[in-house]
Amino acid sequence: MLRTFVSFFLISASLAAMPNLIEERRISRTIDSLPGYNVLDTILFRVNGSQVILDGDVSSPPLKTEAQQRVALLPGVLTVINRLEVAPIAPDDNAIQRDALFNLGKDGLASVHVAVDHGFVTLTGSVPDHALLQEAAKTVNLIPAVVLVSNHLHVAPAHKWS
Repeated sequence: MLRTFVSFFLISASLAAMPNLIEERRISRTIDSLPGYNVLDTILFRVNGSQVILDGDVSSPPLKTEAQQRVALLPGVLTVINRLEVAPIAPDDNAIQRDALFNLGKDGLASVHVAVDHGFVTLTGSVPDHALLQEAAKTVNLIPAVVLVSNHLHVAPAHKWS
């Protein structure tokens, strides 16, 4: 009897954890489909139960508002904490971002998101393999005026790149 109860408890706990994975995929798809969301924007999120925390930099106030509103409509989301900042862009940052996007595009990484704040570069998005993940950071680090590259890229499953 105890064995049956423990098995039931473990299965129930596993099933209860599964909705978080589904919710995170929905949040990610919702963010990717925002109107005006592009490689100039970086929107990160964390899920804490029924609460979603948005963090990062966006290029416009409407995008900040739209992200919060759309994520709030998703099933299971009760609260959205919006820590997105509308990034003021310095002239040097524009040049760094332009060069980074151009150089990454030459390497077949045009979908990588590049945010620049006073020479500090943040890379987000996905790449098909670990070699390109490392190459992206090296490529951007070679740009004059780059102070530091923070690489938040992740490797996507192979089927997404076929």
